[in-house]
Amino acid sequence: MSGVLNGITTAGTPIRFDSAPDCRPNPAVGTSVTCNANPLSCGASGCSAITVSVPAAINATPIPDGSTLYWVAVNVPPGTVPGTYDLACVGQAYMFDPCGNALTAGCAAGSVTVVAVGPTATASRTPTATSTPPVTPNPTRTALPPPRCVGDCSGDGEATVNELVLMVNIGLEQMPVSSCSAGDANQNGSITINEIIAGVTNVLNGCPAAHGGQRDEGSVDAVVRNPS
Repeated sequence: MSGVLNGITTAGTPIRFDSAPDCRPNPAVGTSVTCNANPLSCGASGCSAITVSVPAAINATPIPDGSTLYWVAVNVPPGTVPGTYDLACVGQAYMFDPCGNALTAGCAAGSVTVVAVGPTATASRTPTATSTPPVTPNPTRTALPPPRCVGDCSGDGEATVNELVLMVNIGLEQMPVSSCSAGDANQNGSITINEIIAGVTNVLNGCPAAHGGQRDEGSVDAVVRNPS
């Protein structure tokens, strides 16, 4: 495994993420990581859902099994009762090899343990780990000619990592399909794992020559632990 995309939510608990989540990679593993908050989950107290990514396009070296990939800071409101608060996975987790091929992946829920309360409350964080249930793709439908390169949400001839993360959020039903119509290759009103894989290919190799796209090695987003 070289790359991962997954969603985490604290819904049903007082724990919240910042609108610009503080994600930090594990330096012992040597990966990069990016976190994006789901704007639909944000309110006055913060955000309850994020998407985390460790991109295969940048982390080309296979990640050792059982590795902790990242830490995410959380906010604990004053008055929160000490204890363990369960996190939950949002939708399907995605894993990719260095060539952008999808691997069997799953997401196991983690938790946040609050050990102090008050204005300076702190929390210990348990990164979400992956299990290995089979990935079940959505049924294949007859594809219509795509109006643009799959994953090129902005229509500029390039598919970027940020646009790929947007496709994943749409696949997790956290964002509307209208925010990236180019990700819905068969125009069936949803984004499936096959379309996300096509987007990964275009991020890694550039859009087809007909679209004049180039490979983007810019910023990335989110991730989980390697399956055990």
